[in-house]
Amino acid sequence: MIEYLKLVASCLTPLTIILIGIIINRRLEKSKIEFLKEKEWQIIWADRFLNSANELNDNISFLICTLFELQGVQNGTNEYREKIILMMKYRKSIQVNEWNIKNYTQFSENNGQYVVNTLKDILDGLTNIIDNRQGDIEPIRQKQFEFNKVVRNAHAEILKINTVDNIMNK
Repeated sequence: MIEYLKLVASCLTPLTIILIGIIINRRLEKSKIEFLKEKEWQIIWADRFLNSANELNDNISFLICTLFELQGVQNGTNEYREKIILMMKYRKSIQVNEWNIKNYTQFSENNGQYVVNTLKDILDGLTNIIDNRQGDIEPIRQKQFEFNKVVRNAHAEILKINTVDNIMNK
């Protein structure tokens, strides 16, 4: 009888190990799939966020350059109207990207509000220059540098990765 139990135990041990291995493998695969789905979501939203921030920066630059060009154009001419229409196009694009950035920053709990606040400062300064048709653009440029820095941190946060700034602040 003891020999029979030894034989059964020697057969069941490898089968048990195989069965446990299969169960562990399935759980690992399920966890891996869930992780990849989450990572894909993070990548898509982080990419959209970064694209909006880049497009916003570009449109701010285009708007400021168009303001400079407008200074040498006589009011009421076709060229003046074209420049105004172009400025309106850039402002609309800035507004759309501002809206998108505010939506995307909800996924960046630590850095998102810094992005929104810095963006508000940039847009307030830009509005002031446009309304008055004069002003110093250097504070806007400085705020853009700050904006890009906080965008980088928010982007990393959405992707759940560390930047040098995030590591240094820990």
